[in-house]
Amino acid sequence: MMVNFIEEIAQGASYDVAQVEGYSEGDLVKIERLYDIRLTGQFRQFMTEMGRSSGGLIGDDPIILYRSTWSARGHIRRQIWLEELVKDFYFKNSPVSEGVPWPADGLFVFSIENESLFLFVATKSNNPDQVYLYNENGETLTNTKIDFLEYMKRVVRVYGNGRTGVICRGELLIV
Repeated sequence: MMVNFIEEIAQGASYDVAQVEGYSEGDLVKIERLYDIRLTGQFRQFMTEMGRSSGGLIGDDPIILYRSTWSARGHIRRQIWLEELVKDFYFKNSPVSEGVPWPADGLFVFSIENESLFLFVATKSNNPDQVYLYNENGETLTNTKIDFLEYMKRVVRVYGNGRTGVICRGELLIV
């Protein structure tokens, strides 16, 4: 486990340390119950350190957890919707791609790219930090072969918001 998640993904990019905000241990227990997931490893460290705000390091595109206009209800609906799409994919495409877990393993979507690429972790699987991709347009499900930390480093490189100073803040618990 790394010492400081945000420093690891920042790769020297600037952000406002005072505006970085994560969830408390009590909040994480509530999130696990509410979303029926298990928070461990890199994703847990992310949620603890910067789950509510990255302090301007990255914005809410593509990390949907930072969308201030989405309530907990909106996030829950998005999680359920994606889980149904992924389950439908499994039933329509048997046998499925190797390396992609059954979606009942605590699926949690945290990123949407290009409005149709949904990135998620299977939090109850044997590899909870593995990032998976569901392409809504192509109706494909793939193992990205990168973990959550590597994905977040990529987000900072591609979508990094540190240069604009815009600080996005989201909330998974408030309805």
